[in-house]
Amino acid sequence: MSKVVFTKEQAAELKSVYVDLSFKGIALSGKFNANTLTPYDLLTSTNVNTLINLRGQLKKEISSFEEDHDEFTATDYQRKQNEQKKMWERFLYLLIGYKRAQEQKADAEKELKELRIKAKELKEQNMTPEDKIKALEELIKEKEGLVGDESEETEAAKAE
Repeated sequence: MSKVVFTKEQAAELKSVYVDLSFKGIALSGKFNANTLTPYDLLTSTNVNTLINLRGQLKKEISSFEEDHDEFTATDYQRKQNEQKKMWERFLYLLIGYKRAQEQKADAEKELKELRIKAKELKEQNMTPEDKIKALEELIKEKEGLVGDESEETEAAKAE
């Protein structure tokens, strides 16, 4: 998979369109399981493939409208509906990019964690017994420093 680049400008535009759609109370309606979908629904409970399908449906509806109507034959209501569809299409486009970037980030974090574990294991394999003892003693001192304050208080309380 190629690297997904989701810029700060795109994030700002996504937030702007999200807020605009949310505050205007505009829901996406069409032929899907729920009667309508809000921006929040799309953000929280859909995956990238679902968003791609929804965007494809919207693009077809927009292009069909533009083929069948021009500025003279479309009513104000039809033009407004088409503009809302264009806004939804842009929102879905940005949301797809955002979700792909989030998935990529999560995958990279998981891979990084695995690489760190593997590096730690390789280092430990190459350590001499003396080095292992030294590392364990350092860990013990570190943990005692964290626990030491509490254990001293507990010991002082027992002495009283």
